[in-house]
Amino acid sequence: MIRSPVISDTLIGFAKVNTLDCSNNQISSPTDLHKFDAISKCESLNHLKLSNNYFVRAIPSIIGKCSNLRTFLLDGNIFQGPIPLELGQIHQLQILDVSINSITDRFHTQLANCRKLSFIMLTYLADPQ
Repeated sequence: MIRSPVISDTLIGFAKVNTLDCSNNQISSPTDLHKFDAISKCESLNHLKLSNNYFVRAIPSIIGKCSNLRTFLLDGNIFQGPIPLELGQIHQLQILDVSINSITDRFHTQLANCRKLSFIMLTYLADPQ
């Protein structure tokens, strides 16, 4: 497990990392969001925790490359827009928390392939029109 205040390109050297917890670190966009590319190269990543930061743009579609992800916590940010379709490519996903964000989408299509999804938290989202 790595608990880090920054998402760094050096994560590429940690291909066997199982858990990455960057919660509660005031990480903001747009300068840090491009580093999701480094996260997507962590082949063994099962648990990604990015709760309570200051991400303000859309959830990056590159997250779909994290094929072994089981837990994905994005709560308490300011993510905007729709859930990326690529999230549905994470077939191992079991826990998803996108609460307390400005997500304006319905989830049926994107999450239809996440057949192991057993817990999803959707509270305090923007109201989809």
